[in-house]
Amino acid sequence: KKNAEKAKRALDKLAETVERGENFFPTLLGAVGVCSLGQITGRLQEVVGRFRPMV
Repeated sequence: KKNAEKAKRALDKLAETVERGENFFPTLLGAVGVCSLGQITGRLQEVVGRFRPMV
């Protein structure tokens, strides 16, 4: 439970930083320590959407 709460806080902070248009790299590095790659990419997709290349 403790780790789940840390992960939630890190993902929330990451999402807020991205939404404000700020440099999110430092926040991303912090999230990597407590979140999985899937959690991070999932949250970023919620905020900015998913890249779909034009064919």
